[in-house]
Amino acid sequence: MKNYEKRLTDAEFNRLYGDAYYRRFDGAEHGYSVSSVINPLRKWIRREQVLLDLVKLNGEEVVIEAGSAAGSLSLILARHSRKVIGVDLSPVAVELARRQAQRLETTNVEFHVSSIADFSFVPAGSIDRVVAFDIVEHVYNDVLRGFFQESARVLKSGGYLCLYTPNLNHYVERLKQHSLLIAQAPDHIAVRNWQMIDEQRLVSGAALRLETLYAIESPYPVARYIDRLLMRLPGVGQLFQWRICARLVKCPG
Repeated sequence: MKNYEKRLTDAEFNRLYGDAYYRRFDGAEHGYSVSSVINPLRKWIRREQVLLDLVKLNGEEVVIEAGSAAGSLSLILARHSRKVIGVDLSPVAVELARRQAQRLETTNVEFHVSSIADFSFVPAGSIDRVVAFDIVEHVYNDVLRGFFQESARVLKSGGYLCLYTPNLNHYVERLKQHSLLIAQAPDHIAVRNWQMIDEQRLVSGAALRLETLYAIESPYPVARYIDRLLMRLPGVGQLFQWRICARLVKCPG
């Protein structure tokens, strides 16, 4: 398999993740625009179902969302938790998220400009959940390792880190990786499979143990039925596992 990290210069990175990139999320109910084929509504509804399934909230938790963008998932989490802290590298994204929280009169959420590898404004052992949905594919290995370390530092013993990200093993991602029939999304600079993600967790030395790992099918017409039918077959099933869904738990001690 080809090297999955698509290295960019600083100028290329800043151009790709410029203000316009984040403004397209502004005001979208599910964080992204909805279309019948490319972005069907079922895609975002399923994503939100997985979010709540993984985080297991009872209304008392303090949650960090890493890579909160314009805040759509943070605002969903805020309805089910005591407090949510959204973190994004972009000042524009953070400002959009704050405005959306004000429009919705959501008072138990705050947003900070920071890397997901830097939660230095958060005390150690003070967080119940860390959520990383659709962010792992946007960061390089060094940032991912720092993210695991920071998540382990801020989480309480028994707290959860929840991940949701494209699966490099899926046949569509494999086609994209080799530029066959379909192009990779320019902002997906490091799509991985679970083994690649777990390797960075192990290298980081973070005190996080895998508790739950599963995959979901593609949301697209026809493809979702094929994935659902074949994703559990021995050996070839990994080719039909569209998104990685994982919950890790902070180890005691």
